[in-house]
Amino acid sequence: MVEPQAEVQAPQMAQTPQIFIAPSNLPPTKSLIFDDNLATTWESWKKSWTRYEIATGVQKQEGIVRVSTLLRAIGEGGVKAYDTFTWGEDENQNDVDIVLKKFDEYCSQRTQIMYERYRFNNRNQVPGENIATYLTELRTIARNCAHDSITPDEILRDRLVLGIRDDHVRERLLRLNDLTLQKAVDTIKAAEQTQQQVKLMSIGEDFVNTLRRTQPEDAGIESKQYRKTKPPRYSMRNRQQEG
Repeated sequence: MVEPQAEVQAPQMAQTPQIFIAPSNLPPTKSLIFDDNLATTWESWKKSWTRYEIATGVQKQEGIVRVSTLLRAIGEGGVKAYDTFTWGEDENQNDVDIVLKKFDEYCSQRTQIMYERYRFNNRNQVPGENIATYLTELRTIARNCAHDSITPDEILRDRLVLGIRDDHVRERLLRLNDLTLQKAVDTIKAAEQTQQQVKLMSIGEDFVNTLRRTQPEDAGIESKQYRKTKPPRYSMRNRQQEG
């Protein structure tokens, strides 16, 4: 009886990890620009990233691939911001939705509501811009203005900052975080007092310089000549000698 031959199993080959390669005909998303209007810029970038994920198929990949691709696309500034994030025990760093939420918080914290209202109040229709485009721009800016929670003091503060004539003081106020109405008033008053003091000092210097210019050049010479020609002091001793 012929014994059946044992099946010879082919050696198993190590599985090669799948590497995602985006279609070459789809340009990558541009890097996120960290400007003064970061919240709006981030929202625009995130929409562009979502469309890129769908178009390239990144959305179907594992979480770690999606996060890595996002960090590759967001640019150096975004990677530096990502490195500052803190993670809770239940937060997975390879979950792209959690990563996007972290970026939402990071970018929104760096948006100054007063500055956005300043942009909103100063955004006029430009030549050649139709009403639809103009309205879209206003709505985009208004998203970061928090008009639904504005208080009377904030209205006065914004109008004050917009209405002052000193551009340098306005620029300084716009750079301040958590600017209150009282702080704005104090800053403007301090600037006015400083300007008044500088003005008075300038007037004093001009007055002294004017006196110096109007004083005769020979005044000093006449004074010396007067001292030389002044009659000698007539003392009692002189009288006795004469007598």
